[in-house]
Amino acid sequence: MSQSSPLIYLPDELLIQICSDLDILTIFALADSGRIARRRLLSIRSIWQKVTFDPNRRNLHTIYATLRRFRDDSNLNHLRPLVESVTMDGFDDPMISPIVMIVKFPNLRHIAARNRRYTTSIETDTKVLHEFLNSGKISQHSLKLETYQLYHPYMIEERTLRRFQSTLNALALNGSVELDIRQCSHTAEPVPIIDDDLDATAEENNRQVKSPVECRRIIRKGAKCWACGEPEEYCYQCIDKCTNCGLRRLPPFVSDVHVLEAAGRPNNVNDNSEDMFSVFE
Repeated sequence: MSQSSPLIYLPDELLIQICSDLDILTIFALADSGRIARRRLLSIRSIWQKVTFDPNRRNLHTIYATLRRFRDDSNLNHLRPLVESVTMDGFDDPMISPIVMIVKFPNLRHIAARNRRYTTSIETDTKVLHEFLNSGKISQHSLKLETYQLYHPYMIEERTLRRFQSTLNALALNGSVELDIRQCSHTAEPVPIIDDDLDATAEENNRQVKSPVECRRIIRKGAKCWACGEPEEYCYQCIDKCTNCGLRRLPPFVSDVHVLEAAGRPNNVNDNSEDMFSVFE
């Protein structure tokens, strides 16, 4: 884009709409294309409220260089505090973590990090957040985070989900962070335990009942039947047929496999790679 390009003379509304469809690397490339373009883009604060990563961009060094530009630099109008939303769906690289975004963007309200099959670890993220909390790197009720989307179709069971949720709630300014996943919570019917060595009468008198067990498998909030669109309350293993149309339910990874294939596997990361948090130092 040259300094005489008609693009820089578009009304703010149109320029904002165009930038909303671009990833953050492209927006910075536009800003670097000319003095007038840079001044114009940096003058519109709402352009920088949303940061989007393109999962097809795999050059880690270029991404790091772009993230470093969000330092509190007066030449960039203090861009970091402007960011309210980060979208990194399908960006399955372990060196670009959603936890980094949560910690480093002080006014972040919404983060989407879905379909990161190989790098989503709720247990690890919980430990990291607890370490930050205990060390004072993050204070209680200091984050403006409101929603966190992290679902991928191969999620099966997350035993630390409740702890993760409570940790985020403790850090959030409003005391609550909305996740896009939950535990199935379906309760199996009690199962009688019968001792084969007892006769029929003794068996009836000594019948024991197993305590009901609550399912802990993961289900996406808003999940619907693939055939009729009926909302799914429990996982497909607890309730194997749709309660509305009666058709057999499919595992999430069957219908969503194209999403993961499009995202691809993570790049191999060199052992000498930079610390992921160093991009903001």
